[in-house]
Order: sequence, then C-alpha cells, then structure tokens
Amino acid sequence: LMEQRCFRARYQNARQQTKEHVVHPLGLVWRPPQSYLVCSVREGQPPIHLALARIRSAELLEKRCEVPEGFELEEFLRRGELDIPMASGPIRLRFRIHRDAGGFLFDSRFADDQRVTADGEEWLLVEATVLRTRELRRWLLGFAGYIEVLDPPQLREEIRAAARRLLDRHGPGSQVTSGVTTLS
Repeated sequence: LMEQRCFRARYQNARQQTKEHVVHPLGLVWRPPQSYLVCSVREGQPPIHLALARIRSAELLEKRCEVPEGFELEEFLRRGELDIPMASGPIRLRFRIHRDAGGFLFDSRFADDQRVTADGEEWLLVEATVLRTRELRRWLLGFAGYIEVLDPPQLREEIRAAARRLLDRHGPGSQVTSGVTTLS
C-alpha cells in the first residue's frame, strides 16, 4: 500500500471459495474485530473491501497500483460502502440516548446532518440521515439500556426484538449451554 504497488492474492470468501486476484490496494480500515483492505481487483470496476484475515497468500508485484479517478477513501466510507445495507436508501434515524453514554455525540459526527439536542436533564435527542446497515444496528445495540430508538418504526422493532432475545437468554431460570438457551 505504501509503495503503491499491486500484489497477487489468494482470497477465500465467506463461502470458503478461494480465488486468485491482482489487487490494487487503496486503503486499510480497521473495524473491530476485523481489518479490511479497500481495493480494486478488476479494471474499471468500483472499489471493494476484502477482509485481511481471508487473504491466504500474497505476492508483491512490480505493477503500480491504479487508483480509480476521483476515489477518496473517506468518501467511500461515508457512503457506507464497508457496511452491509439492509435498506435501499437512507433513513431518518431518531433516538434518545442517556447523556452519560451519548455526550460524545456533541463532538463526534456520524452523519452530515446530525443534530443533538437536550431532552430533559439526563437525555439527548439525536436525529440524522443514515444508511440502514448491520453496522448501525450493532452500534445502536451496543448502548443497551442507555438508548431508545424512536424512528424509523421498523428499526425500533428490530431493536426491541433483539432486546427480547437477550432477556430470554439472560432471564430468570435460563441457562446457556453450548450457545443454546435452555430453561431450567
């Protein structure tokens, strides 16, 4: 990446199929617990991302990396290209978050039109236009009892369903054995 050179890689996808590609590296992204290489593997095709852990072998080539015209890594990430979309377009997200958990949102933006306002003494109201992705859902769930999704209704219901599953697994009399919840 630093030398702006291509490499030949054997890459194993999620279906356990291995293919060889000539990779034009464009950037590295770390999203715990995974690291990704943003790259092009076919001339004239848009950039993609490859999980670094799935690269089985790599051989550095003399060929110079070709960066697609106008490519900017920051814009690639802002458009949600690294995420798995769950809807065809952006959504208007509204949620309440406890000030102790969400105070950082005054300084950190996750959307261009993000608005954070006080909602009483202990809560904040956050509004933003975002892509509905698995990453967004994981991010929201990470705040557990410190967040209430207000809109859109479908996302609110998904969060409620996930909370119910969590309660079922951790409720009175439940016992987790080999990843399966059983009741005693």
